[in-house]
Amino acid sequence: MSSPIERISPQELSSDGQLVQGLVQRLRQGEVIALPTETVFGLTARADSPAALERIANLKGRPESMPLTWHIAPSRVTEALAALGDPQPLAGLARRLADCYWPGPLTMILDGVPPGLEAIASDGAVGIRCPAHELTSAVLEKADFPLVMTSANLHGHAPALNAGEVAAAFADHEHARDLALIVDAGASQTGGASSLLRLGGGKLELLREGLLSLADLRGAAGLRIGFTCTGNTCRSPLAEGIARQLVASALAGGPRTCVEAARVKITSDPADFGFAFSSMGVAAYPGSPVSEGSLTVAKDYGVDLSNHTASSATLEAIEELDVIYGLTHSHAASLASALPFELQSRVQLLDPNGCDISDPIGGPLGVYRDTAKQIATCIEARLSEWV
Repeated sequence: MSSPIERISPQELSSDGQLVQGLVQRLRQGEVIALPTETVFGLTARADSPAALERIANLKGRPESMPLTWHIAPSRVTEALAALGDPQPLAGLARRLADCYWPGPLTMILDGVPPGLEAIASDGAVGIRCPAHELTSAVLEKADFPLVMTSANLHGHAPALNAGEVAAAFADHEHARDLALIVDAGASQTGGASSLLRLGGGKLELLREGLLSLADLRGAAGLRIGFTCTGNTCRSPLAEGIARQLVASALAGGPRTCVEAARVKITSDPADFGFAFSSMGVAAYPGSPVSEGSLTVAKDYGVDLSNHTASSATLEAIEELDVIYGLTHSHAASLASALPFELQSRVQLLDPNGCDISDPIGGPLGVYRDTAKQIATCIEARLSEWV
């Protein structure tokens, strides 16, 4: 017995009416429906209904150990990410990826299990996707219960790109009646699978490339962060080194304070997550070595500045950054005044409380340690914006 196909006209797609409400009601009752996305057709069901999940499993014939993916509407992205729990270890990266690629062909596997989604979780993580299809987004928006989708095909077979392929895939299936309806709203727009990214557990790992490459995802997830002071020999090198160390620790799921991060073995390379760090000076003598005081106190934070040499804050260098922090108001103002208007928003003061970090140059080692501590406190405060 073949599943019925309901063909949707463009006029019905663009209207807000009984069509979507009817689909939501059928899903609420535990039925499985095949819906289109911009990539492939998907079997859709309630995520909190054991009976509905069993119907999908029967249709797919996939191993029970393979989790399903929670699908959300664009308006619920912030809510969904927050539901994973607080703190979410890599929340900053997940937010940037969502801002860049959702709605769209990206599935993220993130740590945390929202209440009611225990049945689709695996190893304390869930897969989340926000598809870019008008009809399916409308269904996800109207549903007041969580929904899962999985490609509408038998396990191990090619995914279906149109309603006819879905019908053919399950025409002679022993559980064909478990597929209540196939909604035909046109063929797949892209013809490719979503990229599957594991983000958590100290990893940014592309499990399935799909339409997005690892380079694409790293570029969106990480940040290129710069720091600037006067000569790039005291304060900004300390900020660069301490920030790199703390971000590496946080990415690995380790300590999120600078002193504690210095005491553990760092296992993550920020570059693997798309992060890059640099420092420069508004009045630097390029090639100058780091000051002895900064070189010494950096070791308190597990940072080696012995290979650092000063560089100037040039337009070309700043254009490569997502954000650059001035160590004082005057540094930030100097940078902003030299930049074109469209780049000025990249300049911020390092201290979120609005305080300057004074120059320790020529002072005793205790002054350098006070400066380093102030820098570390500011970086800890900024960390949740980055990671």
